Amino acid sequence: MGDGFSISRRAGRRSGRHLVGGVRFFFVLLLLTGSVMAVDTAPLDDAARLARAGAPQLALSVLDRSQPNAADDFDAWSTWQRERAVILRRQNAWEELAAELEVVPDAAPPTYGIWAATERVKALLHAADAVAARQELAALIWQRRAGAEELRQWRQLVIRSYVVEGRSGDAYTAMLRHRQDYGDGGTEDAVLRARVLLGAGRPGDAAAELTSVGNSSAQALLALARLRDGAGPEGIAAEAKKQLEDDGGEEEAQWYWRGVAIEAAAANDDFAGLIQGLEPLIAEESDGNALRGLVRVSSDRLWNAYLDYARQVGNREQLLMGDDAAWQRLAATESRKYPIRARSIYALLSVEARSEAGRAKAGERFAENLIALPSGDKLLHALYRQSDRYGTTEAIPATIRRILADRAVDGSDLAEAAKLMKGLKPPPTDKGRVMWELRRAKIFLLGGEFQRGEAVLTEMVGRARGLETVLLDRLVQVIFDLQTLDRHDTAYDLLQTLYAKTTHPRLQRELLYWMADSRKAQGNLRVAARLYLQSAILPGAESMDPWAQTARYEAAKALSESGLFADAEVIYHQLLKATESSQRRAVLGRELEQLRLRNSPSQVSD
Repeated sequence: MGDGFSISRRAGRRSGRHLVGGVRFFFVLLLLTGSVMAVDTAPLDDAARLARAGAPQLALSVLDRSQPNAADDFDAWSTWQRERAVILRRQNAWEELAAELEVVPDAAPPTYGIWAATERVKALLHAADAVAARQELAALIWQRRAGAEELRQWRQLVIRSYVVEGRSGDAYTAMLRHRQDYGDGGTEDAVLRARVLLGAGRPGDAAAELTSVGNSSAQALLALARLRDGAGPEGIAAEAKKQLEDDGGEEEAQWYWRGVAIEAAAANDDFAGLIQGLEPLIAEESDGNALRGLVRVSSDRLWNAYLDYARQVGNREQLLMGDDAAWQRLAATESRKYPIRARSIYALLSVEARSEAGRAKAGERFAENLIALPSGDKLLHALYRQSDRYGTTEAIPATIRRILADRAVDGSDLAEAAKLMKGLKPPPTDKGRVMWELRRAKIFLLGGEFQRGEAVLTEMVGRARGLETVLLDRLVQVIFDLQTLDRHDTAYDLLQTLYAKTTHPRLQRELLYWMADSRKAQGNLRVAARLYLQSAILPGAESMDPWAQTARYEAAKALSESGLFADAEVIYHQLLKATESSQRRAVLGRELEQLRLRNSPSQVSD
């Protein structure tokens, strides 16, 4: 950004105390002091826009702050509540939505109570809690007064609950009773009956239900019925691909077509296509409710697809099992052009390589490949934590357990991280041991065991000389956690020790800055200003690179807040001379004006 003042901490820095990147940088300050678009809409409209823009949590917080009291204005309260439900549905936050709809205010009319109860049942089904959904439905059917249409819908949901639970026989019986009482019904009834019949292994009957139904959901289920009734998979796969590329149908229909694509790939021994269909479904942790009891989407099925595809590729390339080096070379060569093929080979080697070291290396490559995918962390977790192949924590290879533990720590899931690390030994390499200790320190700190975490870090810093730059950066990242937790004295001491041990100018400069951050947070502003200036002028007293400008700006702020106005004014003028940006010059001008106001005696008139 030209002569910008931006500095960023290393990736992975987490802090609610700092702004973007973990540091209150001048560049961010400029953004905050720039023009702000006025918001003239109601909070409800604001929340809806924020949710559509990709900030659902912020949208929900807006609703929390602005929602009227149900006892004062129930209609307004219920409008807020319905918008909340829309946002939670888009997030696939089904358990949260079910909990939100469980409590109905005393002021609610029966129509709202029926709506909330019905939507709660749907949320429970999306969350795969079929038993709880059926219990709610029993209460609705037998204890509430509702119209015929609501009763019909609830009985449909009973059928869906059996489908979700995989009880195809009970679903079929409930379907027959529903048809006996309500007749053939419309499109929705026909689609539901086809689902039940497909789950019961009766594709011919399912196809018969759908022959005169033209919507996309029906056509997808008809394609699946034809496939299971013996139709060739190539044409059906092509049809599914076309429908998914168009992506213009209703959401449920798109789910069905994704299921058709998976089943067509499996029927055609197209293992790459099968993997391509399964990976996003497992990684997204999206609803998938439409496919439950219809298409098997599981980590174990994906594992088998990886292994089958790797063996298929190996046979084609005439590779011998046991020649691990040749398999590794093929995976490395193909990783960029054919990533699914490479993943599959690494998966196979992680299971069947001849040596333990070979299996560990392949497992690490497999994990790296997965993590690079959208929602790859979730996919990695599902493959190792939600599969029969690795039914216990101890069965997961040590290399993968360490990677999973790192991801759990990053996600603040300390219970999961502790389970994964239990019984593990430190890796044999120096780098592995350092990462092991950093992981332990982070778990201790985030778990509130500050003294244990600080002890690990103090020991590491004491022998930090000679660590490669990447590992020193990782060490500093965990020290940032101490700052986030307001453990500034320990953080300062550790940073100061590292400063004394390194001769790397870039790292020295950064350490001085982070040391200043701690002193500033403690209110020791003059020491903070001195450290910021040391960071700025380390390359030379006249240095005005972006880092130096940011550090000088922070120093000026600290000097001003500590009452050393003259020094602060000098630094602001230095910055004015160093920048040509009109925006930044305007901000510096405002800072100088505020400084003069603070430094001038108050004018009081009678």
